[in-house]
Amino acid sequence: AAAPNVLLLDEPTNDLDIHAIEWLEQFLDSLEIPVVFVTHDESLLSNCANRILHLEQRNKKMKSVVNDFYGTYEEYLHTRQTARNKEVKTAKKEKQEFLKKQKKLNDIRNAVHHAQNKVSRQAPHTAKMLKRKMHAVKAMEQRLEQVSLTKVDQVEEAIDLRFELVYGIHKKVVLEHEFSISVGSRVLLKPQMLSIHARDKIAITGKNGCGKSMLMKEIYAYLKDRSDLRIGYMPQNYGEQMDMDKNAISFLLDSKDKNDVSRSRELLGRIALTRDEMEKPIHQLSEGSKAKLYLLKFIKQSAQVLLLDEPTRNLSPLSAAVIRTILASYDGCIIAVSHDRMFLCETVNEVWVMENQMLVTTDK
Repeated sequence: AAAPNVLLLDEPTNDLDIHAIEWLEQFLDSLEIPVVFVTHDESLLSNCANRILHLEQRNKKMKSVVNDFYGTYEEYLHTRQTARNKEVKTAKKEKQEFLKKQKKLNDIRNAVHHAQNKVSRQAPHTAKMLKRKMHAVKAMEQRLEQVSLTKVDQVEEAIDLRFELVYGIHKKVVLEHEFSISVGSRVLLKPQMLSIHARDKIAITGKNGCGKSMLMKEIYAYLKDRSDLRIGYMPQNYGEQMDMDKNAISFLLDSKDKNDVSRSRELLGRIALTRDEMEKPIHQLSEGSKAKLYLLKFIKQSAQVLLLDEPTRNLSPLSAAVIRTILASYDGCIIAVSHDRMFLCETVNEVWVMENQMLVTTDK
């Protein structure tokens, strides 16, 4: 076959482990032909892209914006944030000036109205003068109402979430148990004692097929019946654990009372879901929105331990950055399987590599 003149890649890192991703980056950098790739992998963007075409929906998906930027991903983020900061500053200044003019007009109108109430019938000239002044004030008010103020768009990364403080586990041992993983006669993990404490944030990584997700399932099976812990488990194929015919509100509900429905709607609004999306069947939502739904469930349940299998794989780069910050500030325990290098760098404090049938602690 003839060598290609251009390479088109759609989410090339989705099912690759870190070693394969690093190989792919070196391969892409070595090419002399144009490469166009769609990706959620921020590290791939940072290491390989020199032009960014960002398609985004703002204002709860009511406005579409296309940004075409020549430069690196970091430069794009800086330029985008600088422009947004300027927009916010302009909007704030305009609003302050508007309110100042509005107050001044209100003061004048009240003063004229007060003078009109006091003027006597024996002073018709003064009454006419005040009437003309009131007309002038109303005309100024109408012009002020027509002033178009700068509006700041609600952007994708405007996710307003946080976990409440986690109570009741800070002195606990979350896990002190020996695990082993085998598939038939093939040993993936030799018997090994795992010790995990309340505020540990641990990521498990390793080559594809080494047994990471199987270990996560074993850990969940061991912990799920603990009456003294609230466990939040997000499997890799989390869609299989969701009733796709239910809507997002139903997924979050613990009961059907009015307060629970209101709380669920409030949380969904905090991830910028529209009212229509809240009531759509889950199968109509994007994969990123489904992942955020899981996070909302854990927040609503005040989960004390999070078991997360590839939690960021379907999040956009902008959303993923916010989710990483939320999880990094979470004061409970996190055990995660991940190939996301930004997640490993920013969210967890310990990385375990699964290799040679063992879990080995490594530097981040």
